[in-house]
Amino acid sequence: MSDQAQSAGNKGRKALLWATVAIIVVAGGGLAGYKYSLQNAISGQIEKRGGKAESVSADFFGNIHLKNVSLPLKNGHAVNIASFTGRPEILFLNGKVEATGITTEFENFKINIPHVEIEDANLNRQMLADVFGGGSELTPAQRVERFSAKKVHLSEIQVEQVMLDTKQTTVYKNLTLNDVKNGQIASIKLDSGQVDMNMNVPQDDGSTNVEPMTVLIGLTEGKDIDAAFMTRFYTEKAGADNNDIKSVQGAYSTKDITFKLPDATATIAEIKSAGFSMRLPEVPFLEMIREIAAVEKIDDLAEEERREIFRKLITIYEVLGKGDAEILGIKITPKDETKPSGTIDSVSMTFNKQAFDMSLKGMNIGTETNYFKLDEFSWNGFDYASTLEAGKKLIEVPEDEMDKFPFTTLIPTLGTIRITGIAADLPNTESDDEDSFDYSELGNTDEPEDSDEATAEEENQDEAEVTAPETEEPAEAEAGDTATEQSDVDSANAIGEQSEETEEDAAPAIPARVKFKAKSMSFAMLNPVNGIPTDIQITYDDLDVPVPQDNDSVSRKLRSLGIERFVLSSNTHILWDEPSETLLIKDISYKGDKLGSVALSGAMGGMTRDFFSGDKALMQIAAFGLKAKEINLRIEDKGMIDTAIKIAAQENGSTEEETRQLTALTITMLAAELAETSPQIQEAVKVLNNFIANPNIFTLSIKSKNENGIGPFEMLAVTQNPMSLLDKVNITATAE
Repeated sequence: MSDQAQSAGNKGRKALLWATVAIIVVAGGGLAGYKYSLQNAISGQIEKRGGKAESVSADFFGNIHLKNVSLPLKNGHAVNIASFTGRPEILFLNGKVEATGITTEFENFKINIPHVEIEDANLNRQMLADVFGGGSELTPAQRVERFSAKKVHLSEIQVEQVMLDTKQTTVYKNLTLNDVKNGQIASIKLDSGQVDMNMNVPQDDGSTNVEPMTVLIGLTEGKDIDAAFMTRFYTEKAGADNNDIKSVQGAYSTKDITFKLPDATATIAEIKSAGFSMRLPEVPFLEMIREIAAVEKIDDLAEEERREIFRKLITIYEVLGKGDAEILGIKITPKDETKPSGTIDSVSMTFNKQAFDMSLKGMNIGTETNYFKLDEFSWNGFDYASTLEAGKKLIEVPEDEMDKFPFTTLIPTLGTIRITGIAADLPNTESDDEDSFDYSELGNTDEPEDSDEATAEEENQDEAEVTAPETEEPAEAEAGDTATEQSDVDSANAIGEQSEETEEDAAPAIPARVKFKAKSMSFAMLNPVNGIPTDIQITYDDLDVPVPQDNDSVSRKLRSLGIERFVLSSNTHILWDEPSETLLIKDISYKGDKLGSVALSGAMGGMTRDFFSGDKALMQIAAFGLKAKEINLRIEDKGMIDTAIKIAAQENGSTEEETRQLTALTITMLAAELAETSPQIQEAVKVLNNFIANPNIFTLSIKSKNENGIGPFEMLAVTQNPMSLLDKVNITATAE
């Protein structure tokens, strides 16, 4: 290489070196300027908000260091931070925060956060000015929406809450929020939690006792949480532009929950949900809590003030959208092992606004000898939307007009309740359980009653025997006295036996235990009009009730007939048909194993909508328009006639054949007596007689000759002359 070329190269390298030095000097000066500018800006913002800090500093890497910061809140309290290290977004560096000793108070809450870390946060100048600037007009929810971060980790959160003079302390451990963006949290994780509180526990005497309770919470995970909406829920009210139902939370799960009480422990394996949605309330929730907490006695408020409280309170029941929840593995264990314990496999619930469905599976409560079990309890179709609307109307009714309000409109749509696999064996609280009482003690006369009167009487008798002069009585007198004494003894024994039998026979047939099982039971109250159901169905299948082993007369007689248990089924279905204004008795039936079945059906006309108005006057007037149209009876015998004959024979002290013949004779005489009055009823009685003689299937149909039915005034005339009813109906009977 030539000297000229080498010299040129050396000059180029020197120029590059000096250029680099110049850039560093300029950049260093710029960073130094940025450092001091940042310090002044932070200090100015703190002072502008009325806060203070023990020290504010910044380094060349853009980190801000604060110590003992206090920032005032609008409620008169402040947010206090022991130490804060943060870095705004600068060049290629993302924002981050690490703070310790964060404490604050608002409303009825005290919050302490020992340590928090925030990674990859959008802590740029504009965001800091919007969220923390003293002149910012952003709402709390809008401030939450301005914040984004890759990760937020809080090692611990301590919350102390006082509500209605009751203190509750909550501690959460290791709370992590992932992918926070514009107020939306992609996922959340909590390692554990603990809640300590005092509860008012009802006592047996009706009083309440304050007892401590501790709740332990295991791993909690959730997804898709709208933190901005939840902030709005507490601080804002619904408006024309923010009244839509929105998803608040996605899938959620909390495991290993324990409730510790002085006398028992309850555990839950898991609570989970696929998510739920809500809308904003008409009144901000915090505002509602403040106003309710400020009311000591609701009756002390003026009428309009009470109305305003209820107007706000009722709106909270309108915020629900759609959602579900499921509780798995419930277990209750008392400290006293002799007390009842309980397990429930699962409890689940779904809701859509004011409509709810729920189910409970695998319940077992009690001990080995006293228990209540069921396979499943479900409740579908419950809806309180109509109750809310009626409640709003009730709030506006003046107190002196309350008696005119149709209170039936407050009844919600009850839906259908169904229970399967139910079984119970429990002590009967309404029975005098005398199993442990020894009846033989009633007749124990080995020792006299220990009383002063008895002792004095015995002493007088002994003294009389000693001092009385000895005289000889004729043998006849002795014999007479002996006979009299024996007669008195026999009479006393007879009276005692009769009394014993009378007491046994008169003993109430209330079993000492309630014992039964059933395949299924259901209760449906559907299609309400002004709160009154117009479609009612009540059923139970295979209700198995054993004859009690008690010594009452009814149980003894049933067992003597070979009846050890009753297995019964029943169905009741009543429906209002509005177009025809008819109340249809679709079915009222009972069926017994080895007995047979009895079924009733019928129809009643003239049932207008006024009958369901909820207005007492209108309902009473509507009742006068009711008209009986028809009634049908169907009996299928599979042993009930024979059982009835056996019971009657036992009661009358006759044979079964004698009882059957006497029954047939009575019916024949009745038919003869009615022959001249009504040939159609005579025919019906003959058919009934044939059925009793050869029981199988018996049907009876009574229909009004007038297609509109028999009205109440006609029925009033029938009470004066019952036989006049026969001129108004057609009677048909059959026996198979």
